[in-house]
Amino acid sequence: MATAQSKLQIIIEAIRKGTGDKELAKSLKDIGKEIESVGQKMTTRLTLPIVAGFALSIKSASDLAETMNKVDVVFGDAADEVKAFGEDAADSMGMSTRTALEAAGTFGNLFTSMGIGVEVSADMSTSLLTLAADLASFNNIDPTVALEKLRAGLVGEVEPLRTLGVNLSAAAVELKAVELGLVATGEELDPATKAQA
Repeated sequence: MATAQSKLQIIIEAIRKGTGDKELAKSLKDIGKEIESVGQKMTTRLTLPIVAGFALSIKSASDLAETMNKVDVVFGDAADEVKAFGEDAADSMGMSTRTALEAAGTFGNLFTSMGIGVEVSADMSTSLLTLAADLASFNNIDPTVALEKLRAGLVGEVEPLRTLGVNLSAAAVELKAVELGLVATGEELDPATKAQA
């Protein structure tokens, strides 16, 4: 900027002394180039990060809208209950609304595919979100990791849950199903009953 100031001084002196137009035109042209260079640097350093921030915000909003739509489709009439739960997730469970709703949608989709009704699926999904937050806190892991381990356990993968100290076995699930009154002793468990137990 010092060169721009010195050139401005030359222009002021040229005007005072009444020197030729060539010297004045050259100084003005040089100042213009410097101002253009400063403008380009400002654009690169200021405008591009702002544009990138807006693009990220738009993508995040779009992702949240898609997640909300998934919750509507999966939970139907119970969607508002799940959405309200998800909105409180940041304060109560340390996970974003989007993360909570994505997980609830995944659990709900899993439960409804097993033949569990939407109301029960909504209750089970929100209960699992709370459990994931508790497991994450207790084991000092990210809530999304706990959510993935719970999802794995629901589809029969016991090892991820064992890393959290949960000993899940077929016998334990059958015993819990009988205890909850979901089946009689010795009765075969269908996927929905296993998930509930």
